[in-house]
Amino acid sequence: MQTELTIIMSEHNSKSSQLKMAIDSILNQTYQNFILLIVDDETKEENKKILLEYAKKDERIKVIKNEKNVGFVKSLNKAIKLVSTKYIARMDTDDIANYERLEKQIKFMKNHPEYAFIGTRANFWDEKGMYLTSNIYGEIDVNTLVRFCVFFHSSIMIRTDILKQVGMYDEYKRNEDYALYLKLYTNGFKGYILKEVLLDYRQDKESFKRKKYEDRIIEAKIRNQYFKLLKVPTFKRYQYTIKPLLVGLIPKFLLFHYKKIRNVR
Repeated sequence: MQTELTIIMSEHNSKSSQLKMAIDSILNQTYQNFILLIVDDETKEENKKILLEYAKKDERIKVIKNEKNVGFVKSLNKAIKLVSTKYIARMDTDDIANYERLEKQIKFMKNHPEYAFIGTRANFWDEKGMYLTSNIYGEIDVNTLVRFCVFFHSSIMIRTDILKQVGMYDEYKRNEDYALYLKLYTNGFKGYILKEVLLDYRQDKESFKRKKYEDRIIEAKIRNQYFKLLKVPTFKRYQYTIKPLLVGLIPKFLLFHYKKIRNVR
């Protein structure tokens, strides 16, 4: 049977235990007819050995080695250029895919050609355990995507020809997935989120509060770029473009004035 799916991962200095769990979660899928393409983006020696060991045990696993660390986006685009299967699925090296994820996604994609890509709901995990489950599913309209990046990158499955048609990932250091979804919608494509929870997504509970201001600026640039192309009304465009910047500034502003008042006292 012809292989229709390639899963792409990029590895750079993940926790070794998490890397193994991520790969195992793909190898233990109910759907088994795939290629697992992993880019070694100059990872640490321990993880290099892990990747080679997996590749020796399973011929479906292909490891591409970067001569130097080029970053997440360039590594993903490098992998995408090598893909010849009908579908591409994303997987991160610190997440865990439910064992039915690929089977359910492949079935949906075959039955719903109107969607260019799909994601799934996810459970949020940190070092203390699961603390939240996402609740957005169904067809995602532009208004929802403008407000939030509702797709989990590590849960995405997309039609390869469409991904290549739109030029793959924009080379942003952060929020490259959000830029991709906006670019797809800008080009007339649309996405869907399955109702099933098919991903364990690792994210520290406090990570949003600690988001670097540089990353917020990148997000604002992405929003400004694509909101114009999507013809988002001017008020909403400015509202949702400025929002990530204000969220990053307000806590610092309040903390500064709190310390100032306390020192006066």
